Amino acid sequence: MAAVKWHTYKTAAKRVGRAERTIRHWRLQGMPMGWQTIDGQRTRVVREDILLRHFRLHLAQSPIHQQRMRALRAGRAVS
Repeated sequence: MAAVKWHTYKTAAKRVGRAERTIRHWRLQGMPMGWQTIDGQRTRVVREDILLRHFRLHLAQSPIHQQRMRALRAGRAVS
């Protein structure tokens, strides 16, 4: 079984291509996060599978993403 990968706000934001502020917002909306001590500092961390699940949930609810997917299915160019 693969090792569980943990992300800080910074690495999580980089992983899904969003801002750190977005990751904090997702936490406030209920994304479960834990704590780890990194370099002597307690830091919020999120498991990668939970992060990606939350990211896909937000994509599914995004009207812009839905519009792009409809355009791709119709064969139109997407900018």
